[in-house]
Amino acid sequence: MSEQQPPEEWQSDGGGQAPNADAAFERDDSDAAVERSAALLAASVLAPERPRAAEVTEDAKLMGIPAPAAPLETESPDERAIAFTQQLGLGWPTRDTRASREVEAALWQRFRESHDPDALLALLTVSLSSESELQRVAAAAALAGLPGEAGEAAARILDDGCRASDSLTARVARAAAGRADDEVRVSAPAAVSVAGGDTSIAVHGTWARLTEERWHEPGSPLYAHLTAEAAPELYQGDNYFRWASGYDARSRAEGTDDLVQWLETHDVGLLDTVFAHSHGGSVALSTAARGQRIRVLVLMHTPALPRPEEEWARIRRRIGRTLVMRTRLDLVVLADALRNGSGQRFDQDELPHREITLHWRRREGWFDHDFFLEPETWMRFDLANEVRYERSLAAVPQPG
Repeated sequence: MSEQQPPEEWQSDGGGQAPNADAAFERDDSDAAVERSAALLAASVLAPERPRAAEVTEDAKLMGIPAPAAPLETESPDERAIAFTQQLGLGWPTRDTRASREVEAALWQRFRESHDPDALLALLTVSLSSESELQRVAAAAALAGLPGEAGEAAARILDDGCRASDSLTARVARAAAGRADDEVRVSAPAAVSVAGGDTSIAVHGTWARLTEERWHEPGSPLYAHLTAEAAPELYQGDNYFRWASGYDARSRAEGTDDLVQWLETHDVGLLDTVFAHSHGGSVALSTAARGQRIRVLVLMHTPALPRPEEEWARIRRRIGRTLVMRTRLDLVVLADALRNGSGQRFDQDELPHREITLHWRRREGWFDHDFFLEPETWMRFDLANEVRYERSLAAVPQPG
């Protein structure tokens, strides 16, 4: 295969304008609610006691989101939030009222100017009463586990959010609550055909096992595009790989077991290219740590879970090239960071990779957890050429 240079179109600004946190707290449209939610989650991840906060810093700065100057106070959070808000002469929402835009904007402005953690704590607590369900869930993700009424309200909001009709809201809530509704354990299917030799596969993420739109299923629009344009050996059998996709370490470990069994059953030695979404990428990485060779790994919206260095070393020996596709301040990954200590970005020393993000002025390249699952995205930015480019450079990892 001849070496192909990657196109640069996705790096242009497209004439757009980046999201801005200050403006989001002044507006009432649906885009602003998403941006406010990202600001709350990112600021909480940036708190000093949070691990891997540095991986959020660059994108947070682009959006005008500061880091708290000190850890969020966990003792008497309700009293501290109310006292801080009242000191500013602002009204406090009751159980039966929603927070006003003016109160939220004033608290955000105070936090942005002072980096005072009490200002952020007050804003998060007030946001539990936001008109936007997504914003309520984002605030609850940051306050989950705290004592007092705020922590209790956060638990209720996350519970309700897990059943939200809006997909993004439901997934942020489930990530923060650490659960997946209607989880089903699925063992690796028995073989009806043998792939043999080298093949490529797709690995879906958390909660995707029973969804109506299965991007990872042969015949789906994205799968067909990947087969035609990026990886012609992508597995086409009805017994394609799937895992139970529960949201916990045990489910991911079982998913790794299932993938190892699937590969053995199908007599697959080398995986040429793996397309993995969300924690499906975690399953793929864990499979590499178990010894599976992967020539090219494509990670889409995958949280960077902490792993021991010796595990990263095994992964590096088993993967030829890695391509990471992510959106800036992915809301689901931010919620995962608050719960699991994962990162928005992979460390180059731990996992050498090339990263694809849209130019920071392109708003469509922010917040979404499914952007790189859309066939339109792949065709618009010729992402298949990015995969072909990696395949042209990748050496085959050696066994043993």
